Amino acid sequence: MENQFNQEVVHLYASFDQQRFLFHLASSILKNRKLLVDHDYWQLPHKVRGLLFGHHGVNHNLIKGLHSLNIEIKFNARVENSLQCVGVLAGSQVLRTVLSFTNHKKIVAGPNFYPDEPSLLHPRVKKYLVPSPWVLNTIQNPMLAQKTNVWPVGIDSDYWNPNEFEREKTSSFRTGLIYLKSKSSNLKLLQNSINRIPGVDWRLVTYGTYRPSDLRRLLAEVDFCVYIGDSESQGIAQFACWSMNVPTFVFSSNECIKIKMNTETINLNASQYSPAPYLSTSTGSQWTELVDLIGLINLDLEQSFSPRMWVIENASPIASAKEYIRILRQ
Repeated sequence: MENQFNQEVVHLYASFDQQRFLFHLASSILKNRKLLVDHDYWQLPHKVRGLLFGHHGVNHNLIKGLHSLNIEIKFNARVENSLQCVGVLAGSQVLRTVLSFTNHKKIVAGPNFYPDEPSLLHPRVKKYLVPSPWVLNTIQNPMLAQKTNVWPVGIDSDYWNPNEFEREKTSSFRTGLIYLKSKSSNLKLLQNSINRIPGVDWRLVTYGTYRPSDLRRLLAEVDFCVYIGDSESQGIAQFACWSMNVPTFVFSSNECIKIKMNTETINLNASQYSPAPYLSTSTGSQWTELVDLIGLINLDLEQSFSPRMWVIENASPIASAKEYIRILRQ
């Protein structure tokens, strides 16, 4: 099956997408110059890593899948006129640069663009990718919606593999990980309430403060993950949990939220967004009250959930790379 992709070349581009890029980059470098001098890049805050490298998870997992298909990849190579199809994963400036060369027969943009990015309406942007159905439903421009595809990136199940670790059970308590995505005061109070649930040895990780290796080590030590946040466009960290065979119990607030884009802010009610768009009965469950969470924690987790199997069957890098190539060829 993979032989059909031999000799194919895919041009991919990605950069951080934010106004006043140079100002933010210079400011971040000054604040974190010691980490940069020591080459300890993964200790940098999440936004600083994004300024330097773009969305690492999307880039890495797509490239891994394409490599597995024996596809030659040119990533962030010098932009020049070419008859090849081009994928721009993120970055307003790099998208405009690619559009300035007129010979590209097709440009696929996304999944890391806000829908109010003006360049997405350019006629040579043939497809706009978003990571989940609810994000597609937020697009207000009918011309953009018409050329939008839902495309979630896969997860590297070789790296996120629980079999790489030997776990020694040292307590009769279950071990749970609290993944805190939002820093809102209400969710911080909720975290404190969860910490008081008896019979659980708790760990905590906060979004944007860890290296992938840190999260992988934590996931190898826990029985389940309690995920606290507002909305997820895809939820790559949740995919990492599932690949490590850790079910996730995702808090659903049922509250209205505001999504800030490039130039607009949109208000969404609870039915218009999701804290876990790919959560299934195999990978975990949502909850709203602590009593519901306690009930989930006390389930026979091995009998009730099979998150890694779901990842292998539905979210491998190869599967998402094949779908990306299919979209690129349309």
